[in-house]
Amino acid sequence: MPFTVFDLDANQQKNAAFLESEATANGQWDPSDAGNGGRECVWVMSGNYSGTTPDPFFLAAANKDLLSATLPLRYEFFSRRTDPAAVIDAGDKVEFVASIPAEPTDQYTFSTTAPNTFNAALAKGELGRVRAVPNPYFAHSTFELNRFNRALKFTHLPARCTIRLFNLAGDQVRVIEKNDATSEVTWDLNTERGLPIGSGIYIFHIDAPGVGSTTGKVAVFMEKERLNNF
Repeated sequence: MPFTVFDLDANQQKNAAFLESEATANGQWDPSDAGNGGRECVWVMSGNYSGTTPDPFFLAAANKDLLSATLPLRYEFFSRRTDPAAVIDAGDKVEFVASIPAEPTDQYTFSTTAPNTFNAALAKGELGRVRAVPNPYFAHSTFELNRFNRALKFTHLPARCTIRLFNLAGDQVRVIEKNDATSEVTWDLNTERGLPIGSGIYIFHIDAPGVGSTTGKVAVFMEKERLNNF
């Protein structure tokens, strides 16, 4: 690294490292003029520099996740060039001065309020955005991992609702109950009895207690099995 980090009060050099994006990693600290500086952020650690260069931290399996608290990280500094032609000259420095330095006996008190887990007005507005995707469904979707597990999703759903699916004859083919914090649910394109549905137009009715209801339609085209004679 073409820089050093010092604790000016203690006149002690500190351990430091820099983090790179895997897409642009080249082993060099060379921030760009992008909004995030190319993610060439510098980490200042609590330990003092010993004078030897350690192996890259990412080589240790236990240190791959920065949130696992296995590294003595103290400060993070996102560096960024002001423009592509900006030059980092020898002798350039960045100095941080705390107007009220932290003391070992400092204590911090936080208070929070419980989140509003249900907003009826917002949920009602989202009902108008409910969609079946993909629509139409042609033999497969990008949500599917293989041809044996079909997936058609309903999006922008409230946390709790009931989805009823009908064919054009008015027969109910499936009921899906949703009660979780997500905004979507998956239909495996099976009937209530676990049998694959046929190609056609299906009507869905979504009923959300305390919010309202909405309806829509989705076209489904199932693949046909071809019989080959030899």
